[in-house]
Amino acid sequence: MKRLLCLISNMNTGGAETFLMKLYRNIDRTKYQMDFCINIKDECFYNSEIRKMGGKIYYIPPKSSDVKAFKKQLAGLIKKEKYEYVLRVTSNAAGFMDLKIAKKSRSKNMFCPFQ
Repeated sequence: MKRLLCLISNMNTGGAETFLMKLYRNIDRTKYQMDFCINIKDECFYNSEIRKMGGKIYYIPPKSSDVKAFKKQLAGLIKKEKYEYVLRVTSNAAGFMDLKIAKKSRSKNMFCPFQ
């Protein structure tokens, strides 16, 4: 099974979040596992649906609170869970840092569609 980690601030009803959910609802979940890494501890709009479909939601603090901890936790998550693919959804130019962390953590493919 191929594993994809989506990095996004939260899973509320914004445009990018809704787009990701449309993808998640329609992928072949016998071939692909799509999980989410967010920066908001609160229960988000789509969290329960993600869990019901077998997805995991990981929380790591945002870069703005502690860059060093963010890097360490993201790298640890990618390595531990062996994510082959990382998708960073952001309009912030600092999103490139997340993909550099993913590459150093042995992820094979990284993509950031909104930069």
